[in-house]
Amino acid sequence: MAVGAVGLSLLVLLTLPPQLGREYTPLPSPLVGELIDFQEQQQDDTFHTGEWDKTAAAMDRLIILEGKENYDRYAMAAWLQWTRNDARVKEYYQRMLYAHADNPDAWYEIGQYYFINRMNYPEAEKYMRTAVAMGLPAPKNHLLGFALKKQQKDAEARAFWQYLLKQNPKDETAKRELGIE
Repeated sequence: MAVGAVGLSLLVLLTLPPQLGREYTPLPSPLVGELIDFQEQQQDDTFHTGEWDKTAAAMDRLIILEGKENYDRYAMAAWLQWTRNDARVKEYYQRMLYAHADNPDAWYEIGQYYFINRMNYPEAEKYMRTAVAMGLPAPKNHLLGFALKKQQKDAEARAFWQYLLKQNPKDETAKRELGIE
């Protein structure tokens, strides 16, 4: 798909990553669809060659092109930086929450980062409690139970697993964590 000179000019203008808290408006142009297709291909190409920084930069441009609609772009860009740039990860997550504070999956993504990558279970718990309170479904909501368990908050973890089992009597993870066969 040809992007055209105007489209390439816009891409050049969009190469710098956006700053935290800055508002973005999707580009009002018939070229936006083509630009997004082009950026998605660029992001995919750099991802598969291991060029994480270039992939994250492409994700930044996609976030700008699409506006605030797609929280997955923020989450993927942050994930690409997990082992490379902690400050950048936190910036992506802050921007994601700024744009998607009402989305439980956005809170889950941050809880998962603190649980898996940083092994900071109190911080993971904080984000997971918000996600669960907003209605995060299973199996993602299980992460809160595991964060409680990692902190040796056994009574709270047990109460959480019981709550989940009440919500869904077929929840195998909750059954296992409660010792129910």
